[in-house]
Amino acid sequence: MIVSCQNSVLAQRLSARLGQPLGTYNLVNFADTESLVTLTMSEELAGTTVLLVFQFSSFCLQDKPEYHINNELWQLLLVANTLKQRGVKKLAGLLPYLPYARHDKNDAAGFAGSFAFIGKLLQAAGFDELISCDVHSVHNASLLPFPLRTISLVSFWAQFLKRQGVDRNTCIAAPDVGGLARAQALAQELGLELVTLEKKRIGVDQSVSLTLTGDVVGKRVVVIDDIIDTAGTALHAYNSIRRHGARSVEGCFSHAVLSANAHHLVQDGCFHKLYVTNSLLLDQTQVPTSIAVVSIDEFLANALAEEKGLW
Repeated sequence: MIVSCQNSVLAQRLSARLGQPLGTYNLVNFADTESLVTLTMSEELAGTTVLLVFQFSSFCLQDKPEYHINNELWQLLLVANTLKQRGVKKLAGLLPYLPYARHDKNDAAGFAGSFAFIGKLLQAAGFDELISCDVHSVHNASLLPFPLRTISLVSFWAQFLKRQGVDRNTCIAAPDVGGLARAQALAQELGLELVTLEKKRIGVDQSVSLTLTGDVVGKRVVVIDDIIDTAGTALHAYNSIRRHGARSVEGCFSHAVLSANAHHLVQDGCFHKLYVTNSLLLDQTQVPTSIAVVSIDEFLANALAEEKGLW
C-alpha cells in the first residue's frame, strides 16, 4: 500500500503506476500546537508493506510555521509511528528531498553531524528503509541505521534537456567539486563538454567561486546541482561563467529549498533559465517567474516500478 497526505499528486501517480492501493492520513493540530494523526483507509494494515510518501515544503512556503522543516519532520515521525502501531510489517519512506543530509560531517570538536541522529529518530519511528532523490553525499547512506536507496535525477535532466534542445555549443557545468560526479554523468549522457568551478566557502551559508576550468566563450552553459538553497553557490557560478564569456547560463537544480532571500535574488536576474523539480512542494504563486518547476512524478513512478524487493 501507498500512504500519503490527501491530495498528493505524486502518491496518486505512484498508486496508478505500481498498482498499489492508496491510503491517506489527516493531521490535526490542537490549540496548544500538539498534533494528532488519523489514518483514512479501508484495508487492514497488519502484516503489510507500506510506502509512505512525504514531500517537504520549499522555503517559499515557510512564512507559515507549519511548513518549517523541523515541524514537518516531526509530522513525518508521527505518521510513521502511527502506521507501525497499526501493525505495518515493513515501512519504507519515499522522501524525494531528504532534510539534514548536508549535516553529515563531524564538527571541529569531532562530534558527529546531526544527520546520523535524524536517522535514529526515523528508525525509532518505524522506518525500515528510505528512498530519496539526489541525496547530497554518498556518505549519507553509511550514517543511517537502515538502507537508503538513492534515485539519481541525472537521466531525468538529460531527457529534459534533450527536449529543450542541445547542440555542440552547449556545455555542462559543475558549480563546485562536490557536484562534479553529477555534472560528469550528465555531460557524458548528453555527449557534451564539461566545465568546472572551484568554490571556497568563507562562512555559514556563504561561498565564493574561485576558478573556472574549461572553455565557455560564446557557449550556452547549463549548471547542474542537487540543491539551490540560499542561491549563493548558484549566483557565484553564474557570475564566474558569464565573466568568462558564456553566451547564456541556465540552471538545473533538483531540490528548490530557496531559503532566506534566495527566490528574490534569483528573480532579480542572472540565469537566463532556471529549472527546479517538485521534489519539495512549491506554491506557484510564490515562485518567481524566472523559475520553472518541472515534475518528477512520472520519472519516480517509473523508477520505483523497476525497484526490486520493495514489496
